[in-house]
Amino acid sequence: MFTLQFTLDVIEAAKADKNYDEVNAVEIANLYGRNLQEVKDDIIVKRAHLEEVKKSKESLKVLKGELDKLG
Repeated sequence: MFTLQFTLDVIEAAKADKNYDEVNAVEIANLYGRNLQEVKDDIIVKRAHLEEVKKSKESLKVLKGELDKLG
């Protein structure tokens, strides 16, 4: 069953320290009745997305700095 709260819990787990992935994945899988490996994979994917967003924000900040220098 897909729920918004499940997605939010996976995102929070992705933000957490990688050392807690197993514990977080087991807890989320048990709470929502999901397959443990699928939850682990979801956490990995969400963490990658969060890293992409972080890098994009940093790139935009650099670009804004360059544009501010020009004008």
